[in-house]
Amino acid sequence: MLNRPARRVALIVGLIGLIICASLPAQAETGSFLERLDNMRWYLQNLGFYPVTEEQLLEGALKGMVKAIGDPYSSYLTDKELSDLLSGVYGTYGGVGMTISLDRAMVKVNSVMKGQPAEESGIRGGDYIVSIDGRSTHELTLTEAATLIKGPPNTMVKLEIWRPATNQTKVYEVTRRIIQYNPVEWRWEGDVLVITLAEFNEHIVRSLDTALAELKTKTAQGIILDLRNNGGGLLEASLEVAGKFLPPGLPIARVYNADGSYEALKAQSKPAETHLPMVVLVNGGTASASEIVASALRDYGRAKVVGETTYGKGSIQVIYTLFNGGGLKITTSEYTGPFGRKINGVGIEPDHVVTREAQQEPLFAYLDGKRVLKQGMVGLDVLALQRALMAVGHGPIVDQEGWFGSQTLVALKGFERLRTGGPDGLLTEGEAVILSNAWRQALDKDLQLARALELLGGR
Repeated sequence: MLNRPARRVALIVGLIGLIICASLPAQAETGSFLERLDNMRWYLQNLGFYPVTEEQLLEGALKGMVKAIGDPYSSYLTDKELSDLLSGVYGTYGGVGMTISLDRAMVKVNSVMKGQPAEESGIRGGDYIVSIDGRSTHELTLTEAATLIKGPPNTMVKLEIWRPATNQTKVYEVTRRIIQYNPVEWRWEGDVLVITLAEFNEHIVRSLDTALAELKTKTAQGIILDLRNNGGGLLEASLEVAGKFLPPGLPIARVYNADGSYEALKAQSKPAETHLPMVVLVNGGTASASEIVASALRDYGRAKVVGETTYGKGSIQVIYTLFNGGGLKITTSEYTGPFGRKINGVGIEPDHVVTREAQQEPLFAYLDGKRVLKQGMVGLDVLALQRALMAVGHGPIVDQEGWFGSQTLVALKGFERLRTGGPDGLLTEGEAVILSNAWRQALDKDLQLARALELLGGR
């Protein structure tokens, strides 16, 4: 009985507040917005059961305001989040050495850096982070997840990891340390120079110039630009990298505003003195700034693209520092390729599709030769057969997964012709052993890189 009158009073107070707001003149609409926020603050601080400070309410309101636009790449940043984000962009921070992205509202590990805590702990690119120090990542923004992972050096963070390849979850205890890395690595594969770009930060152009200087040390057959698991970075850096391999003055990308108008972006960097044929390697972790580079080089015919369809993040975020503290990261525009080819939500389809999904070890157990496999059969052993054949280069197989169709038959005969001599289209126990061994060897071979070398005629 006591609760009912109190609820009526609360409702009456709320209605009076609404009536007063509705009766304000048109020029006071901004005041109405602020009054509603202040009204909510009063209720939460004076009538709520749980204590809360004005700073907590303000931060919650600001985060909720940005979240309301429904853009996963826009967010309000606290002072710490802003500092962490900028330190990552400029190349030095305390963390575990991984890049992450949002994949269907899940936090995905795009890549782990060599010799850094995440790799040393056993975390791999393609893993998903379920929780960070016990906090579920389901409702976190990308910025919030990154902030929780980072922290002072020599402190520990617990990352609950789900690995799709094994469908298993494991908690990794990773000790943070200062992460300072060069975003460019290079090596020779025979007479082909392979340049790997991990991220587009402020150091990348200088490091790329150092890598390209290697071309003066020996006769090269071509260049491979490896952008796999490169989650992006600075827009300006991507323009300069693309400009290294294109004639001066060409548009690298188009940036579209909300009203449909666009600006053609050009590089300011001096092109490298090389006209060697190129291949760009991409996969599902290739996103944002790295897609700008891949798109420009492909659309101008400067390079062939090999690998898997890219992530499809074609939007640009600008970071604003707010005068009263914190910052705002907000999507201001979308970009396309230099001729208007859409990237956002679509990605870049490679010229040569080479998937590494076939390299999943859980299916090894089913390629056991316990039954002779032939056309028309269905089962996990057939699925293992298909994956193994694609892994050793006899694909793609477009039959339904786990069904021995005509394409599986063609692939098996191709394997038999090369490895066993007699292409009868039947996988016997002996052939299963030979194929299984070849599959295991293929796991240690980079099939996408092998295809790129093949296209360049590398020795």
